[in-house]
Parts: sequence; C-alpha cells; structure tokens
Amino acid sequence: MKNLDTPDDKVSFEHGTLNIVNLASTVIASGTLQPGWRWSTDVKPLVGTESCQASHTGVVLSGRFHIRMDDGTEVELGPGDAHAVSPGHDAWVVGEEPCTIVDFAAVQQAHDDEAPVRAVIEAYAERLRESDVGAILGLYTDDAAVMQPEYETALGSSAIAVRYEEAFAACTMNETFEFERILVDNDLASVRTRSSGQITLKATGEILPVRYRELFVLERVADEWRIAEYMFQSEPEQQQ
Repeated sequence: MKNLDTPDDKVSFEHGTLNIVNLASTVIASGTLQPGWRWSTDVKPLVGTESCQASHTGVVLSGRFHIRMDDGTEVELGPGDAHAVSPGHDAWVVGEEPCTIVDFAAVQQAHDDEAPVRAVIEAYAERLRESDVGAILGLYTDDAAVMQPEYETALGSSAIAVRYEEAFAACTMNETFEFERILVDNDLASVRTRSSGQITLKATGEILPVRYRELFVLERVADEWRIAEYMFQSEPEQQQ
C-alpha cells in the first residue's frame, strides 16, 4: 500500500505535476494538469514525436480532458470516465478547471525496456572499478559528452579517453550505483543514479569516501544502447 500524497517520485512541469507510486506490478500516477495544458504544446518539444506514443489506462477524477487520436477520432472525458487510450494521440485540458487523472500502467513492459539500459550502467560501474579505459569508451557514442564540475566538457572519444586516463592515473575507484529513475522513450533513455563507495589515491594510498549523483542520457545505436551524455556531481555532504 502506498499513498499518492507521499509519492515515490514527483515530477513538475509546465502547467502540471505528476505524483508516481511504484507497486509490485503496476505504476500508478496521479496527474494534475492546469488550464492551458496541451500535449502538443508542453510535451512534444521534449520528446520529439509528432503525437504521444504512450498508452494510457486511467480515470478522470476532476475537470475535463479532450483526446484526439491520429486517425481523427475524438472524445472528451469528465469526472468518473475510465478510459484506455492507444499510442498516437494529442490531448488537452478543457475549460478553466484543473484536470486530475489517475493513470495505471503495467510495469512488465517498462521493465523489459529498462533492462538493457540498466545493463549499460551496470557495465559502466564494473569497468570503472577495473580502471578499463578501452571498455568504458566502448559504452559511449563517438560524439558523447562528459560533464563534471570544475572541468571543461569532454567531447568525443579522444577527450573522454584522456579524462579517464587522468582519473585512473590518480586513483582507483570502487563505487556502487543505485538506480533512482529510468525513463525510456523510443531511441533515447535517461537514467538518474546515486553512487557511493571509495577512491584510493595512488600517490599516498589514502582511502577517501565518495558519494555522487549522476545523470546518464543514452541513445540506441544499431540496436545497442550507448551513453551519449554523462553528468555527475558530489553529494552535498561530500562537497563540504
């Protein structure tokens, strides 16, 4: 049992918020969309598809919601209306009242989509512990970017190789990654993680605890997921 007022994840965006709880076989999201919200205006620029390619099964709790399918079929939903919407649609809030919708999604397909993405990050963590620059480069796209505080962005394989070679010349790393969120949308995926562990300075042998937060953006290249962008920063405790 979980309560949507204390969600596992909360997402805020233009004209709305989304509270999400993860149960054993279902993800349940409660979305409150403000007047003026429209998928083609607020979401399309973020995902890059012509229409929403997600399936939705849910019920409207308050307000009114209009859906237009790619084939021209339209329906307007109001309080109590349960619905199942296939991929390929636009949608928007009707009138001046906020619309609250609860959306249910079976998690098996999400898990199937997430598994290969998760495997790339797990492989990255293992290669990091092994100080294997070549294997790490094999996980990146050719034009990838690595961004970290106080350093210029490393763009492309050569610059990224130098960054890791310098890091491994200075220390060895033993970190464990915990997954906070994985989002997969067609050929793009984002992964938010936390890592903790220790580094050993080669010059002195000193062992230091480390805690980081990371954001990975992956692209599907020839049916394989590769890291396209990687950003990380120390946790506040570590910064102090």
